[in-house]
Amino acid sequence: MLEQGETEDWFESLYINFFTLMAVVGMVGFIWRELTARQPIVDLRVLTRSRNLAIGAFLSFILGFGLFASVFVFPIFCQRILGFTAEQTGYLLLPGLCFRAL
Repeated sequence: MLEQGETEDWFESLYINFFTLMAVVGMVGFIWRELTARQPIVDLRVLTRSRNLAIGAFLSFILGFGLFASVFVFPIFCQRILGFTAEQTGYLLLPGLCFRAL
Protein backbone atom coordinates (compact mmCIF):
# COMPACT_ATOMS: atom_id res chain seq x y z
CA MET A 1 0.00 0.00 0.00
CA LEU A 2 2.73 2.49 0.92
CA GLU A 3 4.93 1.55 -2.00
CA GLN A 4 2.27 1.70 -4.71
CA GLY A 5 0.16 4.44 -3.13
CA GLU A 6 1.72 7.38 -4.88
CA THR A 7 1.65 5.84 -8.35
CA GLU A 8 -1.88 4.43 -7.94
CA ASP A 9 -3.40 7.68 -6.52
CA TRP A 10 -3.72 6.32 -2.96
CA PHE A 11 -7.29 5.40 -2.01
CA GLU A 12 -8.74 6.10 -5.45
CA SER A 13 -7.41 2.69 -6.50
CA LEU A 14 -9.44 -0.47 -5.98
CA TYR A 15 -6.15 -2.37 -5.62
CA ILE A 16 -5.02 -0.26 -2.66
CA ASN A 17 -8.46 -0.26 -1.02
CA PHE A 18 -8.60 -4.05 -1.23
CA PHE A 19 -5.18 -4.59 0.34
CA THR A 20 -5.81 -1.99 3.04
CA LEU A 21 -9.03 -3.79 3.96
CA MET A 22 -7.18 -7.13 3.95
CA ALA A 23 -4.50 -5.72 6.26
CA VAL A 24 -7.08 -4.38 8.72
CA VAL A 25 -9.13 -7.60 8.69
CA GLY A 26 -5.94 -9.66 9.11
CA MET A 27 -4.77 -7.59 12.08
CA VAL A 28 -8.16 -7.72 13.80
CA GLY A 29 -8.40 -11.46 13.14
CA PHE A 30 -4.90 -12.02 14.51
CA ILE A 31 -5.61 -10.08 17.71
CA TRP A 32 -8.96 -11.83 18.21
CA ARG A 33 -7.42 -15.27 17.63
CA GLU A 34 -4.50 -14.67 19.97
CA LEU A 35 -6.73 -13.33 22.76
CA THR A 36 -9.27 -16.19 22.56
CA ALA A 37 -7.00 -19.22 22.02
CA ARG A 38 -6.12 -21.47 24.98
CA GLN A 39 -2.50 -21.74 23.87
CA PRO A 40 -1.77 -18.74 21.65
CA ILE A 41 1.38 -18.54 19.56
CA VAL A 42 1.88 -14.91 20.63
CA ASP A 43 0.43 -14.38 24.09
CA LEU A 44 -0.94 -10.84 23.92
CA ARG A 45 -2.51 -11.22 27.36
CA VAL A 46 0.91 -10.69 28.92
CA LEU A 47 0.56 -7.01 27.98
CA THR A 48 -2.39 -6.70 30.38
CA ARG A 49 -0.37 -8.16 33.26
CA SER A 50 2.61 -5.81 33.06
CA ARG A 51 1.99 -2.13 32.55
CA ASN A 52 5.68 -1.38 31.96
CA LEU A 53 5.90 -4.06 29.27
CA ALA A 54 2.79 -2.71 27.53
CA ILE A 55 4.13 0.85 27.53
CA GLY A 56 7.54 -0.32 26.30
CA ALA A 57 6.00 -2.40 23.50
CA PHE A 58 3.80 0.51 22.43
CA LEU A 59 6.69 2.97 22.39
CA SER A 60 8.86 0.50 20.47
CA PHE A 61 6.09 0.15 17.89
CA ILE A 62 5.79 3.94 17.54
CA LEU A 63 9.57 4.30 17.22
CA GLY A 64 9.81 1.54 14.62
CA PHE A 65 6.91 2.97 12.64
CA GLY A 66 8.46 6.44 12.74
CA LEU A 67 11.85 5.19 11.61
CA PHE A 68 10.39 3.16 8.76
CA ALA A 69 8.10 5.97 7.65
CA SER A 70 10.87 8.55 7.70
CA VAL A 71 13.26 6.40 5.68
CA PHE A 72 10.50 5.56 3.19
CA VAL A 73 8.75 8.94 2.87
CA PHE A 74 11.71 11.30 3.21
CA PRO A 75 13.29 10.50 -0.20
CA ILE A 76 9.92 10.86 -1.92
CA PHE A 77 9.40 14.23 -0.23
CA CYS A 78 12.88 15.45 -1.19
CA GLN A 79 12.61 14.39 -4.82
CA ARG A 80 8.98 15.28 -5.56
CA ILE A 81 8.41 18.38 -3.44
CA LEU A 82 11.88 19.87 -3.04
CA GLY A 83 13.11 18.84 -6.49
CA PHE A 84 16.32 17.16 -5.30
CA THR A 85 18.13 14.66 -7.46
CA ALA A 86 18.61 11.07 -6.30
CA GLU A 87 22.23 11.89 -5.47
CA GLN A 88 21.29 14.88 -3.31
CA THR A 89 18.70 12.81 -1.49
CA GLY A 90 21.28 10.11 -0.90
CA TYR A 91 23.62 12.67 0.62
CA LEU A 92 20.86 13.72 3.00
CA LEU A 93 20.32 10.14 4.13
CA LEU A 94 24.03 9.45 4.58
CA PRO A 95 25.42 12.32 6.69
CA GLY A 96 28.81 10.68 7.12
CA LEU A 97 29.31 10.48 3.37
CA CYS A 98 28.12 14.05 2.94
CA PHE A 99 30.68 15.42 5.42
CA ARG A 100 33.53 13.53 3.72
CA ALA A 101 32.48 14.90 0.31
CA LEU A 102 32.72 18.50 1.55
